[in-house]
Amino acid sequence: MRTVPLSDLADLIRGVTFKPDDKNSDGVGVMRTKNVQEVLDLSDIIRISPAHVKRKEQYLQPGDILISSANSWYAVGKACWVPELDEPLAIGGFVTALRPRAGAVDARYLYRWFTSPRTQATLRSFSNKTTNISNLNLKLAAAMPVPLPTPTEQRRIAAILDHADTLRAKRRQILVHLDALTGSIFNDMFSGGGFKCVALKEAIKWRSGKFLPAKEQKPGAHPVYGGNGVNGSHDDYMFEEPRLVVGRVGAYCGAVHLTKPFSWVTDNALVATLLRDDLTLDYLLPALSLANLNQYAGVSGQPSISAGKIGDASIPVPPPELQRAFADRVAKIRIQTAVTRIAESTDSDLFASLQSRAFRGEL
Repeated sequence: MRTVPLSDLADLIRGVTFKPDDKNSDGVGVMRTKNVQEVLDLSDIIRISPAHVKRKEQYLQPGDILISSANSWYAVGKACWVPELDEPLAIGGFVTALRPRAGAVDARYLYRWFTSPRTQATLRSFSNKTTNISNLNLKLAAAMPVPLPTPTEQRRIAAILDHADTLRAKRRQILVHLDALTGSIFNDMFSGGGFKCVALKEAIKWRSGKFLPAKEQKPGAHPVYGGNGVNGSHDDYMFEEPRLVVGRVGAYCGAVHLTKPFSWVTDNALVATLLRDDLTLDYLLPALSLANLNQYAGVSGQPSISAGKIGDASIPVPPPELQRAFADRVAKIRIQTAVTRIAESTDSDLFASLQSRAFRGEL
């Protein structure tokens, strides 16, 4: 398969520059690295005066490939497809538009090549690293060789990859719905049901886990739980029975987990001891997850919560039989979620394999 320099197939369009004081709520929307997700994210758009857009080409066009060209190293080069837009949107200073030339290449084929793992790794290797940010070397990117089969073959490859990616997206959407289903069932069963509510400080006694250096979290027989679930493993354990834990600090502040038997819990989490016989762990796990405990985190410095901060949060205490019924329904959701995650992982592996083969001429 012949290869052609990227610069022969598409143009790299640099974005507009502006200062924070240039923001204008009535102005034109401008894209940033934040908008470059798996699909173009238009949920958070800042606006500037149209006077900052010096050239017509600095407005996005459908079929552009929007690139994060100045970002943290792991995200530089990340790109998304630009669909039909409801309003004019400008290209910002930290992103770049890759605009396929009409008749030179199939736009979807180029998008799939540009976002393939091998191309993305190569783009990151071109980045110029500074202290906090990496910049994509557009000159080196423009010189990258693009495998270029016939137009008919380009369209065939793009269609196969688009179809495989659509299956992945549908699977992820199912997972989103399953994640939301627990909350819906909880609200249907217990919100406005006249059940007595109790403060957490009356239902649970909290204690911090025990510090365990990262170097000691090595391959061992027992899982180690921190604020974000299992962090590693260890030769020793703290608790024989499953324990309810809540993330205490950082990005996972307020996250709720139920440990496996014979586990260690680090000091990045709080460990629960139940003070009431009418509450079960299977009920409390989703109930506390839905209580949004992270809202009690301190706002200065690193987010953190304590037993005192979450003590006034309250949860309903339904009869034991309703708790069991709720837990049974949640368990079925977990099973379906696990099955779907396995299928989603299989879809992702298949998609990665198709990508790899497509641009080696093996698809």
